[in-house]
Amino acid sequence: MSNLFKSYPSANISTNGTVIYTVPAIVSSVGIGLVISNKINSPISANVTVTRTSNTFYIIANATVPVGGSLVVAGVDQKLVLLPSDVVTVTTSANSASDVWFSVLENS
Repeated sequence: MSNLFKSYPSANISTNGTVIYTVPAIVSSVGIGLVISNKINSPISANVTVTRTSNTFYIIANATVPVGGSLVVAGVDQKLVLLPSDVVTVTTSANSASDVWFSVLENS
């Protein structure tokens, strides 16, 4: 079994939702950092969901990302344990207003 640190950046998040990460079929993963930035001159709101089979779970819902700032969804105190085929999606209130950086430890 090997452990690999990986990062999954995604630019210009959509109001329709942007898939940030899908766990590979034979891997379990730990999300060790998820940061959402605000690139525009007004606050935005953000949602982060994990979809497992047909169920979607909110990690955050309508959380405010301040002007010129960021929102740390997972990091120092919070990790996300993800199973094969889980899908992490980020949605924001304004198109192309934010970027996301997702750091993961994959166990295969």
